[in-house]
Amino acid sequence: MRILHPEVFQGSLSREEYFEGWYFKQVRADGSTALACIPGISLHGSDRHAFVQVIDGQSGSTWYIRYELSECSFTTAEFSVSIGPNTFSRAGMHLEIDRQGLSLHGELSFSGTVRYPASLAAPNIMGWYTYVPRMECNHAVVSADHHIRGMLTINGEPMDLTGGRGYIEKDWGTSFPSAWIWMQCNTFDTPDTSFMLSYARIPWMGSHFWGVIAFLYAGGSWYRFATYNGATFHSEEITDGHVSAVCSRRQLRLHITADAERSGGLQAPVKGQMERKIYESLSAQVQLRLEDLSTGTSREFTGSCAGLEISDMSR
Repeated sequence: MRILHPEVFQGSLSREEYFEGWYFKQVRADGSTALACIPGISLHGSDRHAFVQVIDGQSGSTWYIRYELSECSFTTAEFSVSIGPNTFSRAGMHLEIDRQGLSLHGELSFSGTVRYPASLAAPNIMGWYTYVPRMECNHAVVSADHHIRGMLTINGEPMDLTGGRGYIEKDWGTSFPSAWIWMQCNTFDTPDTSFMLSYARIPWMGSHFWGVIAFLYAGGSWYRFATYNGATFHSEEITDGHVSAVCSRRQLRLHITADAERSGGLQAPVKGQMERKIYESLSAQVQLRLEDLSTGTSREFTGSCAGLEISDMSR
């Protein structure tokens, strides 16, 4: 069943008002910059195409490269996506792009993948919501952290990513939420640490609710915060480039502070059409403090090259 393997292609190229995309983030070993590549499909009316979006964390530059649907293919036995000459999988990616002001070439291999815990009841981070039909947007974590080996060349400049860290997630459905906060980091001052949070306005039975899904992976342990497991999200301050908030679940408190630097504009789906402009930073700073009230202990984590999106939270 594909639903138990959310990393593989979940849709159909014959669908209407549908999108599906994978998010591959790479950070250099010295933490100097990050690069994200987003392969996907957009199905809306007569505008039906595949794409690869790219964001350069150092400059904030972005590119949206369109391809014909006939140029994309997917496998469902395992996670593998091909769009034009570009291939993406849990094992790595191969890039050959020379279009629309972007020259991006190279091959990366991934190893030591940290997979998000899965079970029949909760195939991924959405928990039992995975089984709710017609969700506006579904989310999955494909790799919470992995090692990178290889080099890319972007517009003539080499980017050696050997020794760097990578992260993979994906979304699929009809539209992104009308408002959300998203942040992600797996380059902390403590090794083997990864964090992701999404707090969004979710349509539900003619109304809506605000839902949170988040995890902190540290020292081999998973700390999971989600609406479906009783977690709450309390925002202390939200501006265009700053978030201060607390996630709570039982005796755990995760204090979060994130500050964006350079941001680049990306395209996001509305009823399958990639027509909405959003802004993402790949150079944000994140501070976390995990408190365990049952033991009176706390741990702190400082991260760089974090991804941060704050979209329409004033609505």
